[in-house]
Amino acid sequence: MSKAHRGAGIRDQFNHGRGTCPITGKTGVKLMYEHEIDGKKVMISKAAKATITNQKRRQAKAGKAAKAREEAQNTPKPVEASPVEASQADVESTETTVEPETTVEADTETAAE
Repeated sequence: MSKAHRGAGIRDQFNHGRGTCPITGKTGVKLMYEHEIDGKKVMISKAAKATITNQKRRQAKAGKAAKAREEAQNTPKPVEASPVEASQADVESTETTVEPETTVEADTETAAE
């Protein structure tokens, strides 16, 4: 594992690389990582670097989740008939023309006339 940010590599810097972090505001921390803020390159602490990295990761994850939700809302759902409409459609499809049956009484009445 590299030890560039441990001590020997920052001894030649002003105040041995220690100072106030412009992002977290902590004092007396080692400012080891170079980062661009408002077009200027500044040195930030390890905690600030981790904070920035985690924020970017969370934003990317939230963006993916929002995009997935948007796609799910825009996808048309198949239209299903309600149970009442489905039963009415079944009744209409099963209706057939039924001829009236002649009964024995009807035959006897016509014969008696």
